[in-house]
Amino acid sequence: MMTPETALNSQGMFKNSSPNKKLTIYLESRDYVVDNGSADKIQGVIHVESAELKNMKLLGQVTMIFRYGRDDKEVMGVESCNETIVSLTQIWPPYYHVKQPISAFQETLIKRLGDYAFPFYLNITHLAPPSIKLVPAKQYYGAPMGTSYDVRAYMEDSSRSNTVRMGIRLFRGRRRPQPRLFPPHAPHPTLNALVWLPHQPFRYSRRSPELASNEVPHHVSP
Repeated sequence: MMTPETALNSQGMFKNSSPNKKLTIYLESRDYVVDNGSADKIQGVIHVESAELKNMKLLGQVTMIFRYGRDDKEVMGVESCNETIVSLTQIWPPYYHVKQPISAFQETLIKRLGDYAFPFYLNITHLAPPSIKLVPAKQYYGAPMGTSYDVRAYMEDSSRSNTVRMGIRLFRGRRRPQPRLFPPHAPHPTLNALVWLPHQPFRYSRRSPELASNEVPHHVSP
């Protein structure tokens, strides 16, 4: 049987800490999809040093960053970048009227990290634009241009050094099926089949893709 511990080890996670190492954020995924008028819910865990929770609120948010110009061209404090908050929640103390279900990923991390690990949930509106990266014609090494998102967690009335953030990506389209999880040391069904790949590339026409004359398509049974 697949336990939460096995699921965490199989899927992995994404982790980042604040500059002062007081806050650490954990996410199960950094890619989220908007499909049929709804967006994937962001679920994660935030770990806080015990001394930082002295009558203070712990907040989380999703920020959309729209950069429409090069940062190396900014002068006189004028920035070609706009930010807006698309989701905001209070992580601690919890204020939910209805208790939110905890995923296996969150449950396992909370057991590992102890009493100062808190689950959080963030909802993105389905009207949010997708992540887009613009590539300028001239060579550029600055902040990425286009539309991007990040998840931030911070203590109320705290400094920037006590803020943790992690970039995420938002896509529009059909949701991809979730990968199947297999216990450790269990044979994967697709590893039992041998696949022959042709050395010659596919030849494409304007009407439909065609195989080269010396190539034969091969099918792999599941």
